[in-house]
Amino acid sequence: MPTRERARRRAIADERRRTASPPVDPAAVFLRPGELWVRLAGSSSATLQRDLTTGGHRWTERDGLLLIDVPAFGLEPLLLGLVSSLPDHLDTRVLFAPAGQPPAISDYFDVETLDRLAARAQSGWLLELIRRGSLHTVFQPIVSARKPSQVYAYECLMRSEHEGALVGPDRLLAIARGTGLLLELDWAARMTALHAAGDHAIDALIFVNFTPSRTAEPGRWIRGTLDQLEALRIAPERVVFEITESEAVEDLDYLMDLVGWYRQAGFRVAVDDLGAGYATLNVLHRLRPEYVKVDMALVRDIDRDAYKSTLVAKFLEAARELGVLTVAEGIESPGEAAWFRQHGVDLLQGYLVARPGSPPPLPTWPG
Repeated sequence: MPTRERARRRAIADERRRTASPPVDPAAVFLRPGELWVRLAGSSSATLQRDLTTGGHRWTERDGLLLIDVPAFGLEPLLLGLVSSLPDHLDTRVLFAPAGQPPAISDYFDVETLDRLAARAQSGWLLELIRRGSLHTVFQPIVSARKPSQVYAYECLMRSEHEGALVGPDRLLAIARGTGLLLELDWAARMTALHAAGDHAIDALIFVNFTPSRTAEPGRWIRGTLDQLEALRIAPERVVFEITESEAVEDLDYLMDLVGWYRQAGFRVAVDDLGAGYATLNVLHRLRPEYVKVDMALVRDIDRDAYKSTLVAKFLEAARELGVLTVAEGIESPGEAAWFRQHGVDLLQGYLVARPGSPPPLPTWPG
């Protein structure tokens, strides 16, 4: 594709992204000075008091609570320090009171776990990351099991950096989940992936991860996606949305409706982690995805594990009967690849085939 034409498409897509992106508001309250109220779950009070004093923190004790002074911009590092130092941090309850706003009776309903508040305190960083467009995409090839040199698709994988350190998708999703920002992160990652695919003029299918979070306006998100694809001249039929949320789906009816909306727009659907979390055969039967990926934990050493072999062989058989194409992801050894090829898997993905990269790498395994 000529450079000038690519630049024109990018400019159009950038403008549409600015107008279609969902609004986000900074969590400025976490940047203010205040007081952190801490109720410990176990007998760590003396140790914590000593650590706070050593670290230069001012604190008082009142009615079994530790009240810790928090300077401006100091809540996030304090919380992360507490998480790393308290063995019972999962059961520790906290409440942050901004300076000049002593807790009212209603505020006591906002008492939450230390872990959750630590995640919410990082929302300002995550929102700024989203606002700056600091996400980037790497690509990993998905190849035909029969012809491993043949690229069938590329999966778009989300990456970012914070304070010079690489931040993987697991941490980003954990923070977004704890702060109610899954939709915003999903949108930013989706736009970044589509733009990157357009920039590299990928002519294979594109697998784009998404989390099936509930939203009152699913049509808005789909229309915004279609607008971006139109600007990038990528046909919706070339995009496979991969459901990556591995927790149990509580509202399967909503998920089925969501999948239906995506299909009506021309997209295909893949389900991740077959055999783990929500991805049961019953869910597959109801969702009827075009693709399903075998959970990486089941892939590992399957050629040497009779229990896994029996279980996954049944999964593959059921998927074939349902007309679903199967992907073995996380393939790292020739033995794993040989087992899946022998048992009729359709597609392979993993470090054995190629490591993720940008620009999109070609397969390095000769098969």
